[in-house]
Amino acid sequence: MKVGAIAYRKTSRGIEICLVSSRRHKGKLTLPKGEVKQGETLVTAVKRELFEEAGLHGKVKHSKRPLCFAAKSRQHDPVFYFLVKITDVKMKWPEKSERKRVFTNLAGMSGLPLGDAPKSLLRQMRRLPLLADARNSDQPAEDDVAANDPVPFHASAFRRAFPRWRRGA
Repeated sequence: MKVGAIAYRKTSRGIEICLVSSRRHKGKLTLPKGEVKQGETLVTAVKRELFEEAGLHGKVKHSKRPLCFAAKSRQHDPVFYFLVKITDVKMKWPEKSERKRVFTNLAGMSGLPLGDAPKSLLRQMRRLPLLADARNSDQPAEDDVAANDPVPFHASAFRRAFPRWRRGA
């Protein structure tokens, strides 16, 4: 299983999201993510990956409501992305020599060379009440979601994540 972090911080300019350069897709930015190790909880794995790839520590928010990204290719496992409020930014981290770390607001993300996951998750992130003040002002009103609404999780992503699941079983 794979997990990822949507790491954010509040600044005087609003909420910023952390992206890292992709090692697999040169020139693209992505969200920190990786495999859950055996015996590791999802939250522990998210925190570990966030530190390894971006040098950040944080607190996982809404741990029972991750966003899901399922690649169109069935060769790749879905990734469950958790919101993480950044509490500490380190200047040295394990993958510093391999990755660049970028902070941007949601409106600025659309102008960056994003990988598939951040591109796909951008619309869902704009709908999250927690990130609402980071939303681009020209975002349509129909994208607003009440605080108690569930985070979007598409059925096709669920079926890919849990292929043995059957209705009524």
